[in-house]
Amino acid sequence: PLHKKEDYVKLAEGLAKPLYKYYKKGESFFELPNAVWPQYYELYHANIESFARPLWSLSSIADRDEVLRETIIDMIQNGTDPSCSEYWGNIDGDCQITVEVPAIAWFIFVQRDYLKEKVEPKAQKMIAAWLQGINCKISRENNWQFFGIIVNAILIAMDWGGDREIILDRWRIVDSHYLGSGWYSDGRTKQKDYYIAFVYHFYS
Repeated sequence: PLHKKEDYVKLAEGLAKPLYKYYKKGESFFELPNAVWPQYYELYHANIESFARPLWSLSSIADRDEVLRETIIDMIQNGTDPSCSEYWGNIDGDCQITVEVPAIAWFIFVQRDYLKEKVEPKAQKMIAAWLQGINCKISRENNWQFFGIIVNAILIAMDWGGDREIILDRWRIVDSHYLGSGWYSDGRTKQKDYYIAFVYHFYS
């Protein structure tokens, strides 16, 4: 039963622990065995997704495992350092990596005190600069607009820049998709968005 915070923490740990072994210093992503990915984006981006998606929950439990937390921070530094062979590349607003940025930013925000204490200022600036890449033009006028809202809000909260105008502009786009009664369209279409429950309502 899930009655207290500790119950949820234990659940999150139980779900995430099988992935701990894939997080390794010196790297920035990993390939999960026997994973099947959509054909419309590259395996490279799928591997970044494998690293990033669990960060939504790991952000809240990483302080219970010092080695894991240190390793994830190291991997984020590698992925955001243009001089590193593990660099994730620039965010171009039209590739899958755009979807993964909010989870990475969220982990950084939740673990901000640890990161600011342990990570050199130069590396922090590189992380911030990479996150700011979310402010490129996002061609898809659907739930992807939320990514810029989330990341800019985190950048502002971290005192790492951020753009309030972009937040407002992208909120206007999101609001324009509202159909009423909690439903949103998937952009400029009559089709309802597949991610209403865990994107539109959860993120907002």
